[in-house]
Amino acid sequence: MSTDPTAPSSPVALLVTSRRQVAAGLAVAGLVLAILCGLWGVWGFARSGASPTAADAKMLPDEPAPKDKVEDGRPKKSPDYQIASVWAGGLALLALISAGWLYTHPPDPSGPMAAARAEILTFGGVVGLLTAVCGIFLGYRWRMSLELWVSGGDRKEAQWVLYAAGVFLAGLLIMFASVQVARVEQRNNAVLRRIMYGFNTVFVGMLLLLLLVVVNIASFVWIPTTLAANDTAFTSLSDESKRVLHGLDKPVTVYLVMPENYTEEIARRPYTSLYADCRVLLSQCEDESKNFHAAYLSPAFDRDRVAALMERYKIPEGDRRVGMLVTVGDEDEHSFIPAAELIDIEGRQLVFQGENRLMSELLYLTDPGRKDKVFFTTGHEELSIEGGGEGPSAGNVVRYLRERKVTVESVRLSPTEARIPDDATVLVIAGPRVAFDTASASAVRDFLRRPVRPGKLIAFLPAFPLASNKVAPTGLEAVLRDLGVEVEVDHKLVMPPEALATQDANGREVAVPPTFVLVGPARIQIEPLARAVGNGRMFMENTRPVRPAPAGPPGGPSRASPLLRTLVPTWEEDSFTADLVKVFEQLRNDREGKFQAEKRLHDTAVPVAVAVTDPAPPGGKGDPKPRAVVFGSDSVLQDRPAINVGREEFRQQLVSDLVDWLRERDASIGIKPRKVGTFALEKPIDWPAQAVLLALVTMGITVLGVGVWLSRRR
Repeated sequence: MSTDPTAPSSPVALLVTSRRQVAAGLAVAGLVLAILCGLWGVWGFARSGASPTAADAKMLPDEPAPKDKVEDGRPKKSPDYQIASVWAGGLALLALISAGWLYTHPPDPSGPMAAARAEILTFGGVVGLLTAVCGIFLGYRWRMSLELWVSGGDRKEAQWVLYAAGVFLAGLLIMFASVQVARVEQRNNAVLRRIMYGFNTVFVGMLLLLLLVVVNIASFVWIPTTLAANDTAFTSLSDESKRVLHGLDKPVTVYLVMPENYTEEIARRPYTSLYADCRVLLSQCEDESKNFHAAYLSPAFDRDRVAALMERYKIPEGDRRVGMLVTVGDEDEHSFIPAAELIDIEGRQLVFQGENRLMSELLYLTDPGRKDKVFFTTGHEELSIEGGGEGPSAGNVVRYLRERKVTVESVRLSPTEARIPDDATVLVIAGPRVAFDTASASAVRDFLRRPVRPGKLIAFLPAFPLASNKVAPTGLEAVLRDLGVEVEVDHKLVMPPEALATQDANGREVAVPPTFVLVGPARIQIEPLARAVGNGRMFMENTRPVRPAPAGPPGGPSRASPLLRTLVPTWEEDSFTADLVKVFEQLRNDREGKFQAEKRLHDTAVPVAVAVTDPAPPGGKGDPKPRAVVFGSDSVLQDRPAINVGREEFRQQLVSDLVDWLRERDASIGIKPRKVGTFALEKPIDWPAQAVLLALVTMGITVLGVGVWLSRRR
C-alpha cells in the first residue's frame, strides 16, 4: 500500500476526497457529450429531401466558396460529423459509467491513492484511445485531402490533414499523461503495473504508426515522381491549357458535381481516381488564372444546391448526372460535361481526358463566333422543325439542338425566293418530298461556295415517288457531285421481307418492312465522327445509296468517305409499287443471276451516308476541314417513325455531334493525357479488405499490449 503524500489540489487527492463532486462533474460532462452526439449525428446522418425553391436559386453565389459557409443559418450537413458523433457518444457513455462508479464505490481504504491512480489511468487511457482512433478515422475520411495536398499542391486541403493529425496527437498525449500518473505505483501494485504497461504499449505502437505515416508522406513530398503506385493520371497542366487560361477575359466558374469516392466504369473497367484528378485539375486552373474559380458539390449532401444550379441553367433532366458544370460570364453561358466524357480508353488503359474536355468547352464558350446559326430548308415538303403537327417532323431533334444552345431557324427556298441568309453556318435539308428546282439548287451551291466563309451542309435525302410511282431524283445531284458525292437518282434499297424484327409505335413486336434497311458504322477514319457514330445501329426507310464519287470531285478538292453502310443483303428498286415478296422469291430462284444483276443485288455493304472534308491549306497543319454530311434517308431525324428505327437519344445525339463537327466545335482540342507508370494489384482493394487490414493492425497492437500486461504481472 502506498502512503506517499499528495497535495490536496492534485487530481489523485481530489478523486479520493471529493468523489461525489467528481461524479457529478462527469455526469454533467456525459450529458453534454450526449447532446453533442445527438446534434452531430443529425448533421452527419440526416438527409434532406426538400426540393429547391426559387429563393434557393436566387441565393446561389457568384463566387464559388460554398463549402465552409452556413446555409439558411444552419450548419452544413457533412458525413464528417458521423465520426465526431460516434466519438462523442463513446466519451458520453464512458463519462456516465465512470460517474456511476465513483458515486457507488467509496475510496479503497487499503490503498486509496493507488486505487485513484488506477481509475485515472483507466479513464484517461480510454479517453486517449478513443480520441486517437477518432483521429485515425478522420484521417481516413479526409485521405483525399492528403492526396490533393501532397500530389496536387492544393494547400487549402492541408488544414483537414492537420486537423486529423492534431486529434490523433491529442489522444496520444492524453494516454501519455494518464500513464505518467500511475508511474509512482508501478513497483507496489501489480494490477496498476499491468494496466500501465498495457496502455504504454498501445501508446508506443500508435506513436510508431504515426511516425511511419509521417515518414511516408515526407518521402513522397521530398522525392516526387520516383514511383507512382496508383492510377491517378493527371499531374500538371499542359502548355496549351495554360495559354487558354491566361487568355480568359471573363469570369469562369466550374462546379464539380461528384462524390469524393466516385467510380466511373468504361467498358466494365472502373476508374477510381476521377474525383482526385478533377480536383487537381481545377486547383491548378485556379492557380493559373484569376478569372477561373472552382466549387465542389456533393450530389448527396449538396442536393438542394445542385438542383437549384440545374434549374438555374436549365440543364435537361436526362443530363443531370455526375460531372462538371462550366459557366462563363454573367450571361448564363454554360455547358455540362458528364463524368463519362472525362475518361477515355487508349488501348486497354483508361486515361483521364478531363483537361482536354474542359479546355475544349472553355474555348467554345469564350469564342465570340460560337453563335453560329443552323438553318433548315422549307419549300420542298421537308420535315417540320416545330413538331406537333399531323405530318412527319424533326421537332425532337431541333429541340435537342436548341437545348444545347444551337440557334436553329428556317429558310424557305423556291423558284422565286432562293437565297440563304449570310449568317447561316450550317444548312440542313431535312427529307424533301419534292425535287429541288433549279433556283433552289443554285442557292445551295452558292451557299457552299461562299468566298469568305464557305457554308456547311447536312442533307437527308430519302427516296420519294414521282406521279408514276417511280423513284424521283432529288434535284441536288449536280450540287453534291461537286462535293465528290454520288447520290442514287432513281433507285432505293430494300431488304428481304420478314428478315428482322423490331417494335412498332405501341411496343408490339413486328417484322421490319422490306422498305427499311439495317445500317451501321463504316470504317470511319475521322476521329470525331467515329466517336459520334460509335457502334450504333438503326433502320432507315426509303434509303438511297450514297457513295463517294468514283472519279473524284470535278468541282474541287473535297473528299467523301463512307459514314454508314448496310448490314444486311439488299437490292435496288426503282418503283414504289413493286411486289417485294414476289421479287424476293424471284431473286432466290434465279439460278443464272440475270435477275439478280438487274435488281442490283448486294451481298456486301452499301454506303448510305458519307462525310465530306476539304484538305488542310497547302503547307498547313491540322486535320481536313469538315464540309458536308449526306444521308440517303431521313429516318435519323423523324419524331414518329412507323417502327422503332433506333434509340431516339442516340439519333438526337448523332445529329447534334454532326452539327458540332461541321461548326468545327469538336469535343477535343487535342491535349493528350499524360500517362504515369502504374502498379495495379491483381485484386482491387475494397471496403471489406480495408476493414480487415484495419482490424488486423488493431488486433496486433491489442495483442502486443495484452502480452506485455501478462509478462509484467510480477
